[in-house]
Amino acid sequence: MASLYRVRTTLQGWQGAPGLSTCYFRIGATSNVVDALAVAARVRGAWDVVKTIYGAGLTAQVQGVVDVIVPEDGSLATSYSVPPPAVVVGTGASAGPAQVAGGLVLDTGLVVAGKRIKGRLFISPLGNTQANAVIVPAGTITALTAMGTALIGATPPLTNPMVIWTRPKLGAVGSERTVLTAVGAAKYFSIRSRRD
Repeated sequence: MASLYRVRTTLQGWQGAPGLSTCYFRIGATSNVVDALAVAARVRGAWDVVKTIYGAGLTAQVQGVVDVIVPEDGSLATSYSVPPPAVVVGTGASAGPAQVAGGLVLDTGLVVAGKRIKGRLFISPLGNTQANAVIVPAGTITALTAMGTALIGATPPLTNPMVIWTRPKLGAVGSERTVLTAVGAAKYFSIRSRRD
């Protein structure tokens, strides 16, 4: 099984921050700093796509360290230091409640042991305009879907495709599956902190 790049984004600017968003990408034959920089830039570009629905003044900073992890056990193999991509600053309305998130559904198209292999990415806090509607506004879903396209690429597979990583548990090894589609959810996601 190929190793994975782990790209983390630190989210700041609201009470209860910081938040953390993590994306994983499959490594080809060998890991290298050029590909590590490319996947970090892809994640930064994805956050830039949704800045208009992200709360005003909130920030998303892709970290300047891209880790390489072993998917079977989650261990850290190595890390690459890359120039931190420019901070993305939200330009939406003033931030709504942090618990209300826009959702991106990551789908592999696979069924394993009778379960669909899907993942989720949470975008929060949304601007008040997006977070206080009864249903998720169509423009918000469009922006979230555009974020998904930025993450997986318009015509996958890319050199380093985005994957869903299943952590090892109960004696089973971890596994990863390629994300084929990433679509904005038509319902809000809810975020609960372990600190709550």
